Amino acid sequence: MVSYTKARAEGLGLECKTGLLARPERVVLLAIGLLTNTGIWALALLAVFSNITALERIISVWRTTSQSETNRQEQGHAPQYDTGQNHHQGPTSVGKNDALASDVHPMPTSIPPFGGGMHQEETKRL
Repeated sequence: MVSYTKARAEGLGLECKTGLLARPERVVLLAIGLLTNTGIWALALLAVFSNITALERIISVWRTTSQSETNRQEQGHAPQYDTGQNHHQGPTSVGKNDALASDVHPMPTSIPPFGGGMHQEETKRL
């Protein structure tokens, strides 16, 4: 969960380096436990502190995203969420890539699916 919460935060464009046990600390703790023959205690500490670290990161990301959402609302930029309504009205804004989408045309493949690996020209001859 520790690595996953960091990856999800980075996916949102946030930097998440909070928490007690990052990956290097977890590896060192486990290595020390294995080398000193106290692996069970090292695993117990990892279990407890890894969950605490994951919760700290989740709370940190939640606070950061809620603050940025509050700031956007105060500036007059309400968040645009899809509520499942008004699907028939079309897009509300046109992006720069929307014009390119009409230029994209499907291209025929030379190998049909489930055709046994035969090219289209060969299947037409048969």
